[in-house]
Amino acid sequence: MASEISVALTMLVLVMHALTGAEATGQVQNLTAVNVEDAPGDVLVTWLPPEAPDSPVQFYRVSYELFDMAQCSYIVELTRVVAGEMVTETSYTIGGLLPYSGYQVIVEASTSTGLQEEAIVSVFIPEAVPTDPPRGVRNLGSSSSTILAFTWDDIECSIGARSSAFRGFYYELTSVDQPTNAPITKLVPHGPAWIYDLSSFHLYSFRVAIRSRAGDGPFSEPLEVRTKENTPTKPAAFQVSETTETSVTCSWEEPLQPNGVITNYTITLRPSDRPYDPSFTPPLSATVIRHLEPDIFMTKFDDLEPSSFYELSTTAWTSTGAGGIAILNTFTRPKSDIQGPSLPVVDPYTSNETSVTITLKDPDDHYVTSYLVAVESDAPRSKRSPVVIDGKAFRTYSDNPHAYIAAEIPKAENTSSVVVGDGQTYGDYLNAPLANGRQYRIWIGSKSAIDWRSSVSWSATLKVTAGDYEFPPTAPSSTPSKGHSAHQQWILGAAPWLFMLWLWLY
Repeated sequence: MASEISVALTMLVLVMHALTGAEATGQVQNLTAVNVEDAPGDVLVTWLPPEAPDSPVQFYRVSYELFDMAQCSYIVELTRVVAGEMVTETSYTIGGLLPYSGYQVIVEASTSTGLQEEAIVSVFIPEAVPTDPPRGVRNLGSSSSTILAFTWDDIECSIGARSSAFRGFYYELTSVDQPTNAPITKLVPHGPAWIYDLSSFHLYSFRVAIRSRAGDGPFSEPLEVRTKENTPTKPAAFQVSETTETSVTCSWEEPLQPNGVITNYTITLRPSDRPYDPSFTPPLSATVIRHLEPDIFMTKFDDLEPSSFYELSTTAWTSTGAGGIAILNTFTRPKSDIQGPSLPVVDPYTSNETSVTITLKDPDDHYVTSYLVAVESDAPRSKRSPVVIDGKAFRTYSDNPHAYIAAEIPKAENTSSVVVGDGQTYGDYLNAPLANGRQYRIWIGSKSAIDWRSSVSWSATLKVTAGDYEFPPTAPSSTPSKGHSAHQQWILGAAPWLFMLWLWLY
């Protein structure tokens, strides 16, 4: 609409001067006004002398009038500006005209009788990049921690802002806290501008420029604004740095995204399992809760139970509340001074040539989780591993059939006795049959285990020969003789009782 009005005014000016010029005998001829290339704001004006002046031309006067400023302000009362007062040539360059504006150029010949009729021509100055930034840039504030809103004054009708056809406002939001991040940019027709998905408690710099057909103008002065606080992410690098039988020490670092000023940390501890206590029921909530200052990144929990699992958690706080929770599962070390079982006792009545039944008495140690049975045979020394009763030298029967772990029996499955050599598997260990007549050394170990850690206390050594067992005397005249087989010794021991039963029946 603005350009249509400008064209109409221009045509009206040309028509009026064409009508008046038809009777003007002293008017210059062929008047033109052309923009000078590579010289913004300069116009070259050329003309020919009048055809029939009333007397010889002494000089020319060149003037101009602004009638359309930046195609946004149409001037009704024109102001004439004399550019050249006494021009003797038939050309003249006018400089310093406003871009994207309309002018009418007037040339008058002067003779001895004075100024002759004026000749008029219109010219439009080319566009130029705006020289002014938007004004009144301000932050509108936001109730969200991830949204910012900015606005600015509408574009004004000035040469600095309207020196070219307006295309919109181009804004740029950059991170001050993380300057290597790519800026957020956008072209909008007007303010306000709402910018979403920002980082919480983050300092940003906003600026905006006018975009025109000729190019972008200068940016406004940067306006720094920080988004509101939010809850933080979970603390980083949460880990257990040290454990003992009765303590756990943990450490952490500030959240990767604090989203505000950290005010404190909350650390909790909850027992989650006790493998040595089948009746244990873990509590549903934490049993220890600590609130620590924001500059503390380590804490130690004392007076814990050995051989126990614990769940640790930590969270950071800002003014908006608690953030994400980091959870860590850990365990205390096994109790190292558990009581070992007493010396096993052979039960000759249930033993035979390939197995021996021995007692397995619970040492009444609260932290025992299972019992190990270690067996070593009297094989040639070249075939035997050294007996190191700490669980390391004794592996499985297939690794070394002369020194091996024969069974691992959970504490809850202890029946007060164990048959060594029954051919069954206990806890991934083969309880291989014994060799009749071979001498063996047997140990019972009390084991306290938690995850991959364990400790074992061993009984004294039981020495036994498979198939050759000492029977307790049942009467002075029936003491079993050493050297009989287990079956023969049982018959000899039971014979007096069978004879008395026969007499009573018959």
